[in-house]
Amino acid sequence: MTNEVGYTVSAADGGGSIMHGLAESNAPRHSDQTPQEWVRSNLFNTWYNSIITVVFGALALVLGFLFLRFVFVNARWEPVSDNLELFMVGRFPREDRTRMIVQLLMLSGTIGLFVGWLRQRAQAEAELSGTDLQLAGGRDLIGSYWAFVVFIVVALGIGAGFGSWRPWLLLAGCLFTAGASFAVTLRPRRGGTGIALALTPLTPLLVAAGVLSTISDLDNASAYLIAGGAVALLAAVQYLHRASFTLSAAALAGVLSFQVLSGTEQLAWVFVTVALLPAAFDLVGRRDDGDASATSGVIGAVMFGAGVVLYVALAGLTSIRAGVLAAGLVVAVFALVAALSGRPGNGRRLGTVAGLGLVTWQLGRWVDLDGIDWKDWGGLHLNLVVAAASISLAFPIGLLLALGRRSSLPVMRWLCTAYIELIRGVPLISLLLMAQLFVGFFLSSGSNNLTLTTKSLFVITMFSSAYIAEIVRGGLQAVPRGQVEAGQAMGLSPSKITRLIVLPQALRAVIPSMVGQFISLFKDTSLLTIIGVLEFLGVREIVHSQPDFRGFGLVETLVFVAFGFWAISFTMSRESQRLERRLDVSN
Repeated sequence: MTNEVGYTVSAADGGGSIMHGLAESNAPRHSDQTPQEWVRSNLFNTWYNSIITVVFGALALVLGFLFLRFVFVNARWEPVSDNLELFMVGRFPREDRTRMIVQLLMLSGTIGLFVGWLRQRAQAEAELSGTDLQLAGGRDLIGSYWAFVVFIVVALGIGAGFGSWRPWLLLAGCLFTAGASFAVTLRPRRGGTGIALALTPLTPLLVAAGVLSTISDLDNASAYLIAGGAVALLAAVQYLHRASFTLSAAALAGVLSFQVLSGTEQLAWVFVTVALLPAAFDLVGRRDDGDASATSGVIGAVMFGAGVVLYVALAGLTSIRAGVLAAGLVVAVFALVAALSGRPGNGRRLGTVAGLGLVTWQLGRWVDLDGIDWKDWGGLHLNLVVAAASISLAFPIGLLLALGRRSSLPVMRWLCTAYIELIRGVPLISLLLMAQLFVGFFLSSGSNNLTLTTKSLFVITMFSSAYIAEIVRGGLQAVPRGQVEAGQAMGLSPSKITRLIVLPQALRAVIPSMVGQFISLFKDTSLLTIIGVLEFLGVREIVHSQPDFRGFGLVETLVFVAFGFWAISFTMSRESQRLERRLDVSN
């Protein structure tokens, strides 16, 4: 059989040559030229290129000298150094700053677990193709993250200097936590290395002891309780060593790091349930499709429908929950019909969702952790939270909108098209200004009780999902029709063709545009200052309104804010390029 790009795959080979080629494409690509050879071949290869290099090189040196003289000689950084905490977290209650420390440590663990999950997947693909695992080199990592690291070092150097060691100790603790979380995802080894890896899950206890030794007014019982939960999670990841469980552990750590500040009220149990689904679905999918499985599908569909009804009955009926009730019952009915027809998979999954939802709901009510109101969040921390939440919500919504716009159902297609064109035709700032009235009117029950931050998050998600939908639609159109026909020839259902064949190729093709939209979303969070939300850029107004800094220029604080936005945006761009090289998007 010959595919569209000219590769020949024999039945006996089973596609191994293609898997081998795909695995080799993940290898980092660097030139073998020396620095002198690279300069000669790229900057001085022709006479006109040499002139351009000399002219613009001299201009860059002059501008660089002027900038460095401003930074190290002329600039007065007191407004930034004396208000660094205000720039980072805004008016966040200082008595609850220990929650911020816990959040930073848990986010570091999330990053380590997520990187370990990526490594586990890459290792499984390498073993399937019969090739060696290609790891990202230090050069790749430095090239992707150097700007963000420089921003952190500069911020700590300006704000804390080298006289205060606690901020630097917190940074070291975050790095230590990330490294330990990654280590538990590695395969067991023998000897001294194996013993060290086996003891790695105990590192949260060391981190907790270190935090308690530097901050004397903390509750020891709460600190060690959190550390004990982290130890159990890391030990489970190390013992099971399954990619699905590692992904769930990373998602759970990320969700809990957010709930440390926002509390366990409202929809916290929903986020925890979603985080646990990869591991739960992996366990459910191991069962065979026999008579007992068909019965379990029916039971699962009934459980899901009953769970939706129970939740709405206990939480109270509102306009939003009425829609959730209707949608949940429709999904349960479809799963029940499918189970009775011999396809129990969806019913089992829905039953799993209902069971997890019930458990996490009760756990949230049992923990009953009070949250810190959104209006008290601020600074760069708020920009990052709003951007991360909007990206997490806008991507699946945009994906569904793109699929709905290409749907064969006219009503679905018209609704999705109308939404996309309406939202894309209105400036974001207009939507943010209207959000102060309309979002609260539609989503609040009885009174406009939503904070400005919640409304802004909702509007930015709506706005970004429309653009993401068009980006994904372009990727879907780029997938050749022959791919769909090949899936049909294999007897796959339309949903499996879309999920297993079309979407992976479409998303792979639009990575540059998608990351560009994510970067734009992050920078658009600076518009929140216009509607009175104290984010990173808006802190400048408070700083320069202070009596001690009214005589200072505005350039220093503006440069610092611009540097922060640039460092994070540049890091996202470089990581996107690294992902493109791994997936060989150019071909």
